Amino acid sequence: MRCSFFDWRRNTNSARSVGTVPIMITVQEAFKEIAEGRDFDTLGDLLNDLSADEATKAPPGCPYSIATQVFHACFWQDRWLKQIQGEHTPAWTSDDSDFLVIPSDDWENLRSKFLGDFGKVLALANQSENFDRPTQFGDTAEVLLIRSALHLSYHLGQIKLLRRMLSES
Repeated sequence: MRCSFFDWRRNTNSARSVGTVPIMITVQEAFKEIAEGRDFDTLGDLLNDLSADEATKAPPGCPYSIATQVFHACFWQDRWLKQIQGEHTPAWTSDDSDFLVIPSDDWENLRSKFLGDFGKVLALANQSENFDRPTQFGDTAEVLLIRSALHLSYHLGQIKLLRRMLSES
């Protein structure tokens, strides 16, 4: 069954696709790109060599540091991971608590948690048997994995740009 980009969430067939490619194969490829890189830097490449001082410094003219971006991405990754695993998360009210200023002493723990949780998300993206399972707020695990891949890709681009700006300042 084919479906358009706009109606794929309404399709109840577990083999949803865009054109002829099943959606989850596309998402698995996105996670593989984030983890292994081919066309852009991997998650590890972008984070592993950053010192705490580099990670927590916002470049001139930028509202956030890399550590704040990582905290934000980690916050949402953790929230969606919990929902996929059947854990309860409180309803979200936008209060900017997902964009915190991170002290340099917290950088190593934040980076480790983020990379560790990414490994869990990556493993779930490769387990198709639970994709159709509904989660707490009505989305399926599949939808939350798609959201996670898109959200993480967006913020990795921001982190890449912040790294470039830091190197020039």
